[in-house]
Amino acid sequence: MTEKEFVEIMSDDSIKTNFGDGCNACAGLDIIRKYCPKKGIDWAKHDVIGSVYISEIVEAGITIEDAIKLRSLNWMIDEYSGEGLACFV
Repeated sequence: MTEKEFVEIMSDDSIKTNFGDGCNACAGLDIIRKYCPKKGIDWAKHDVIGSVYISEIVEAGITIEDAIKLRSLNWMIDEYSGEGLACFV
């Protein structure tokens, strides 16, 4: 997957949000750590956490399916930098 494809998935508002039974932030971190095992929460603000750079997770080989799953868990591209992943908590 390319960074462009990843960004398109993460920006796709037609992907239905599915929080499941647990914590969507933790479930997303589990997916992130599957590809970047030494990564986790890189920063936190009032109601949002940030994690890996898009380039890192794409380079690590994230699949389309897992990118869609991240999006459905309400993960998004960090609006401040535009280069990383973030999630409201």
